[in-house]
Amino acid sequence: MGRSPAGAGRPRYIFGDLAACAVAGCAVAALTGVAIPTSWPGWAAMPLGMLMGMLLALPFWVAASTFLGMLEPMLQIMLAGMLAGMAATMEFGTALERAVLGGACGCAASLGLALLDWTLARRDGAWP
Repeated sequence: MGRSPAGAGRPRYIFGDLAACAVAGCAVAALTGVAIPTSWPGWAAMPLGMLMGMLLALPFWVAASTFLGMLEPMLQIMLAGMLAGMAATMEFGTALERAVLGGACGCAASLGLALLDWTLARRDGAWP
């Protein structure tokens, strides 16, 4: 018998992960954009933005883990924080524009990892 695709029958987790990643991305991008000046060179601002993004995403992971389980949202929220923090250092817009960009990064991280999970769950057998 084949396994059902990952996420089948678990819409609470898929939508919960998506919402948690979007909120974390919005907040991380807005805060990182305020903390790191856009005048910094990219080679210094982007790694610092990634580090700050992961650290700022930790409280969102703890909050989401009470509803979704401890490990369910961890990878997605940390990835969303890294992407949003890095993207916020490159964007020269307002805080609202950075927050929208961060939310988009969070949604992309969540949906991309859900698609990867679904693709891997559909495979038959062991690794080639």
